[in-house]
Amino acid sequence: MKETRPEKVEKARQVLEELKQLRGGSVISAHKRMANDPELLETFTYNFQHCKSGLKHLEPKTVELLLLALGCAKGASTTIKVHGNQAYQKGASIEEIGEVLRLVMFYCGASAVLNIDEIFDEIDFE
Repeated sequence: MKETRPEKVEKARQVLEELKQLRGGSVISAHKRMANDPELLETFTYNFQHCKSGLKHLEPKTVELLLLALGCAKGASTTIKVHGNQAYQKGASIEEIGEVLRLVMFYCGASAVLNIDEIFDEIDFE
């Protein structure tokens, strides 16, 4: 289903633009899907603004590694993909990402890291 009422679509466009600016110029598909309910997107944007972009004491790489771990713990593949890649882009090494995944496995079990195909490519040994 897709929102088509002009006033709702315009509200969604405005909120999506605000989120895009907060995120440094990009949004993901999940945000565009949330836009079908502008109030849902507005709530997400508010939480993003006050919970993530307002952080002052954690390094950006560390924030992304924490969000990656939380995504694994919750089984949220979009969170794993987005924050795993952002951690790497913000300077996390493959070894650091691996350490985070090992900690997740220690605490949450092996099934919590099965969605790592969202961030790691297969190594072909053949």
